[in-house]
Amino acid sequence: MNLQRTVLLSVASSMVWALFVYELAAPAMGPRSFWSGVLASPLIGIVVGLTFGRLRLQSRVGRALVSLLGLYTAAFLFGIAIGIADLATGAGRNPVETVLQVGLAMVW
Repeated sequence: MNLQRTVLLSVASSMVWALFVYELAAPAMGPRSFWSGVLASPLIGIVVGLTFGRLRLQSRVGRALVSLLGLYTAAFLFGIAIGIADLATGAGRNPVETVLQVGLAMVW
């Protein structure tokens, strides 16, 4: 698959996943903070698509494991984007804990 097609499919896929996560989790966590993740999702999609898209394993089990690893990586990066925005609006908190907490919560 050529680079341009990979990037376009990665961006499209990431936007669908971002809207899916927004609909599921935003009511519980507050929709305002989720917009940073939604806005960062095209970049996250490109990073994950280019990183994991090159891993073309032949077995179904291998493809399934790479797919899951890519999904959890994207969820973690989505949470990191939300954590960075949360950090920018909050004061007096530990920056590393604030960002990692949301990233790990997304994976969980």
